[in-house]
Order: sequence, then C-alpha cells, then structure tokens
Amino acid sequence: MLFGTFLNVDYRQSSPKFLCYYVSKPSEHLNMNNNIDYRFRDDAFDLRRASDNPLIENQATKIDWDKSNKVVGFNVDPTKENQQIFKSFSVSQDPGKPTSESLQILDQMANVEKNRRSSTQSVSLFNLYKNRSYSCSVDMMGCALIQPMMYFNIRNIPMFSGPYMITKVSHDVSENGFNTVFEGIRQPFYSLPTVDNFLQTLNVKILSQLQSKIQENESKQKQDSANVLFQAQNTIANLQSQDTLTKNQDCANQLNSRYNNFTGVDTPQPTSISVKTFLNELRNILIELKYDMTGDTTYQTAASVFTFVFVDSGNNNGTELSAYENNYSTINLQEVYGDTFFEFINRKYFCVSRGTDKNLPIVAFRSLKDFIKFVLLKVGNIPTFLNQDESKFSQYGDNSPPYNLAKQYVLHYPINQNADVYTKIEADNNQIESLRSEFLKAYQIFKSLWS
Repeated sequence: MLFGTFLNVDYRQSSPKFLCYYVSKPSEHLNMNNNIDYRFRDDAFDLRRASDNPLIENQATKIDWDKSNKVVGFNVDPTKENQQIFKSFSVSQDPGKPTSESLQILDQMANVEKNRRSSTQSVSLFNLYKNRSYSCSVDMMGCALIQPMMYFNIRNIPMFSGPYMITKVSHDVSENGFNTVFEGIRQPFYSLPTVDNFLQTLNVKILSQLQSKIQENESKQKQDSANVLFQAQNTIANLQSQDTLTKNQDCANQLNSRYNNFTGVDTPQPTSISVKTFLNELRNILIELKYDMTGDTTYQTAASVFTFVFVDSGNNNGTELSAYENNYSTINLQEVYGDTFFEFINRKYFCVSRGTDKNLPIVAFRSLKDFIKFVLLKVGNIPTFLNQDESKFSQYGDNSPPYNLAKQYVLHYPINQNADVYTKIEADNNQIESLRSEFLKAYQIFKSLWS
C-alpha cells in the first residue's frame, strides 16, 4: 500500500542511489475514440488491465526476481468528491523532453530553411503533434515515498487519461504542512523498436570528400601506370646506349629544384676508360675503404658496381667504358640522391636525349674516383644474392647471379623504382631478354677480370 501508516523505517541500509533508465518515446495519440474525425487509436494502456499492458510479466515459474520489471503504480482520481489526497492537477501538450524523434524534427525544420531537404506543404498539424509529449503535473498532500520512475494512472479525465511515468518530484516541508508535486509523461503501450539501422545521420560533406578521394586515387593509378611504362622504356633505352647529346642544351627546366643553381655545359668533355683500368680503380677504392677483399660481400659489391656501370656505358667489345664528364651511368638531375651527392660532383650538367625523354639533364662528376665512390654508396644496400660459389645456382637460370643483378639494377639503381617497372619489362620477352643478355655479358667480363 502506497498511502498508509509506517511505524518502522529502516534507515541503516539507506544511501543515495543513481538510477539510469532507458525509456522509449512518449505517447503520441490521446484517448479520443469518440471523435469520429480522429482516426488514430489511443496508444496508452490501463494499469488496471492485463491486456496491452507492457508492465505485466508472467510470474508463474519466475526464479530470477532480481531481474523483475515490477514497477510501482497508483491511481489519480482528482474528480472524486470524497478523495482528500490530490489537491489539483494540470495537463498540457508541450514540446516535451528532448528525444531522438523530437530532435530529428527540429533538424528537418532547420534543413528546410537551408534548402537541404524537401518537405510537403500542408495544413496538417500531425507532423508537429506527433513529436509533442503529453505531460501532467499533480499537486498532492505530502508523501515522501513518491519517486521518479513510478507510474500514476489518470482516470476520469477526457482525452488525457492513461498511464504516466513520473520524471520529476519536489517535496515542500514547511511550518504549515507537507506538500508534494510530481510531473509525469504519458506512456504508450508499444514496445521499443528494434534498432536495425545504425546510420542516424549522413554528412554530405563526407560523401563529397570520399568522391574526391576516389577520383584522386583513380587519377594516381593512371599516373602510376604511365610512370611505370615511362620508367621501363627509359631503362631499356639506357641499356641500349640510346643517350645522345641534344643540340640546344636547353634542359634547365627539367632540373629538380634542388639543383637550380647548377651551371649548364655547352660542350661536355667525353671521357673514356678501359674496363681493366676501371676495375683496378674500383679495387683500390675498396682497399682504401677497408673492404675485406677475400669476402663474399666485397665480391658481390664489386660485381654490382661493375655490371651496373658496364650495361650503361660499355662498348660492344667489352673492353672500354665511354661517357661524358665521368658520368658512366648517365646519372640525371631530376632525382634526389641525398646530401652526400654534392661531395662527388662539380655542380655542372649537360643535356642528352634518351628514349622517350628528349631533354634530360645529366650531372658532371669531378673524376672517375668520385663517380665510383658515388656508385658504391648507392649499391651498398642492394640485395644481389651473389656468392662466389655458383654451384648453388643453375648456370644462368632465373636465380643466377647475373639475372639477380639485372633485377636489382631495375629496382634500385640509381634510385628505388616501383616494383611494377621490372614486372612490365619481364612481361615483354624482347625487353627481358635484352636486359638479361646485357647483364650476362657484363658479369662474364667481371668474372674473367676480377681475381
């Protein structure tokens, strides 16, 4: 019994408590069944009846009483003459508590103002009323047992009768008496809807950003594909010694911004050296840099340097290397090679035509020794998988030293390239055979002269 006399109060186990309670949207349709112009059914329930009552549970075989949804409820009959508990009450149709539905309507109204959502023009007030909540405030004699989340049932009141859940309670104790005022929101009997759509809002700006990103990626893929083809063609052109001096020597616009202060050479000086002299100079530099001349690491480093340079500037007889300004690998100034690069060059350049690139700036090295030191710096970390014991490989199969050198040359010298460049060359039988035959020849020369 809610209203009665309590002689014993257990105050020892009492303590403040915080309760979180998830509720559905409030009632939307009043009890207007007698109105023939109102086509909506009352969505509230009667606490006194079991039918359509979401608070009723079957307790026949119940054992989990700790999970019971039992609630406290009482009737409010303000119209009876002999009741002396409830002093007054008021009902209203308010914008109500902020719920997802009410906030959604406000958002839609704002979007109509900004031309971001279409809306029909109508004199109907249903779209507004459906997002209103029906509240009731009751002033009664003081009762400290009234708490939020309890239910009260309004009876004998047209339209607004039905169950309300208490959301706010205030007690006023004074020298003149004890008074309690509570407010509640009308509750429907419908169950909570199943959440099957986790997308509540969609940002149009995000979609435009995603679209731009997709277009950017597609453009980048096309560009990368074009770059792969361009790099593959240039690699093969370099192997075939298709570099020729351009007549106008006007390739300054092709320079990387890092080299803008370099000076163009109108007549670059040709430099030639025998293969034996190159290998002797390479050997002396390795000794100077304290390489172990008997180890496999030195062998593979020397093989890498010689073969990478020979395929670029070696003659058909395999006896001489020919170039301009000591640049035997046509190192161009469109790429960035690091700060140590400036230690080996004299800040000059000349222009050549190579394959599909008609005007390429080529750097001038100070000397043969400086050029070899630069190449050593670039090939030092290239995995060539070489070993002086070639019994591990087929004579000249895909895993042989010369073919491995060919692959590493394409991928890493003088800069790292896209792996698809080698794949592109490998897919063309003529190009891959040309590449491998050049390295096979270069490696055979190296083996015959290096001891």
